[in-house]
Amino acid sequence: MGAFTMNVADVIQRATQACIEMAVGDDGRLQLRADQAPSAELLAELVEHKAEILATLSATKDSHLSHAWIHLLALDDGRVIQTCGVVDTATAERRAHQQYGNAVLTVLAVPGFDRPLSDEQIVKALAGTLEPPPAPPGPSPLWLPRIARLLGVTPAYLLEGGCLDAHDLVELAHIDPEVVAAGIRRNPAWISPTYTYPKRNY
Repeated sequence: MGAFTMNVADVIQRATQACIEMAVGDDGRLQLRADQAPSAELLAELVEHKAEILATLSATKDSHLSHAWIHLLALDDGRVIQTCGVVDTATAERRAHQQYGNAVLTVLAVPGFDRPLSDEQIVKALAGTLEPPPAPPGPSPLWLPRIARLLGVTPAYLLEGGCLDAHDLVELAHIDPEVVAAGIRRNPAWISPTYTYPKRNY
């Protein structure tokens, strides 16, 4: 494994430890969710390595290994245990057998969910009748202008310069604009323009 791959793996691991859930959506985009805003440094690394993270997660999918944040472990004593973390099913199975041995009957990936399931959802998941979660809401129309204002640029400058793209507008929409702006500012590729974006109240 090269240094490049190890670096991306380290970013994924630290994001998981910071309770940031990552998954590849059905449309191939990277989905990020967190109950609390991540540090500006970690957010900058996630944005910087987004393509590599997608490639890493997609490679897991392409190798026919179910990749999900939630896996259900069904044990022979009737218990069903939820494990959370961005891992493939093969890894979840290995860990389950290390901990519970032959008591493990099955390990089931539950893709698309980023929070522990209720008892009712667990029953449906095991029965194969659990509906996928609804799509996350779109970004506020003020989200991008706020980031641009904090950086002293126009929204068009951010999009045309590649600082943010259409996918980011959805994937990062729940992140506070100040955190996103700080992450962009810390990115070595960030170039501040010589003009100032007019200040407005949003």
